[in-house]
Amino acid sequence: MHTIHEVQHDKTIIQWVRVEAEPTAQIISIKGSLEAAGAEALFSESNLIEMWLATNESERLVFDLFDLEYINSTAVGYLMKALLKTRELPVTYIFKRDSLVYFVLDNLGFFEFHDLHIQEHPLTDGLDPHPQQV
Repeated sequence: MHTIHEVQHDKTIIQWVRVEAEPTAQIISIKGSLEAAGAEALFSESNLIEMWLATNESERLVFDLFDLEYINSTAVGYLMKALLKTRELPVTYIFKRDSLVYFVLDNLGFFEFHDLHIQEHPLTDGLDPHPQQV
């Protein structure tokens, strides 16, 4: 795994990473605590997702939330906005199903919003194939 770009804001780290086995997958790793101010700074003000997706031909979008410890509803809104902008791409979310982040996303109906693929092991253990790409 190779980090291409990293942005830090308060208690949040967002990285754009690549995995050699999936060179056309755009992987966005979010770690720490994602609250309203951090989400706005990272998603809205800097337009990171749009910049990263425009950089290369993307065939898949992966949000690695495995090490994200907290997310609030405003930050979930920014994740939903990112999904709307990338609707044509297969999307995978990586996280622990027993985490607070999964609980918040599930209770806000996030998984009903889009045809999402969920991976429950860390990216360091590999990236599962997306069902739409098999």
